[in-house]
Amino acid sequence: MLGLIGEAISLRSFSSLWYWIAVLVFWIASTGRVLGISFASVNRAQGGGIALMQLETMTYISAQIWIAGWQKWQVMWVALSAATLVSLSLLAFFYGIELAQALWFLVFPYLMILALQLRLALRILRENTSDDALIQMMHRFRVAVQGIGFIFIFLTAGFAFFHLLIAGYFR
Repeated sequence: MLGLIGEAISLRSFSSLWYWIAVLVFWIASTGRVLGISFASVNRAQGGGIALMQLETMTYISAQIWIAGWQKWQVMWVALSAATLVSLSLLAFFYGIELAQALWFLVFPYLMILALQLRLALRILRENTSDDALIQMMHRFRVAVQGIGFIFIFLTAGFAFFHLLIAGYFR
């Protein structure tokens, strides 16, 4: 019984199917939304009409929420992000803890995506974009997130393969 529980809660993340399912779900969820708005809504709005007006309204409300949250809690967000990233980096690459390494490959790109979303929200409100320019900005954001995802999935898989070879799990 304890062996089954130990296998389910194994700290060997890179050899766990659950970790790779979490990576898959993380990247699907990350590329499926722009500022919390479903990308299907963005695609629907490309035709114009009422869907475009609804998208503009949802985008401006979401951007205002992002900026208001940032202005109110920016010191806390930066401190928490820095502390989390530094702690995970030390545990992962100085002490060699595999669970921390696996989490680092999720947390670091997530913080990058959050920074890009904040930048997008600031740009939307500053430039007062609408219509095709707004849709184009949201498409570019999604392509950027997909690029980050591609790079980090490749890096994670490469690091995991190298780690498993070094650790001897394939012997």
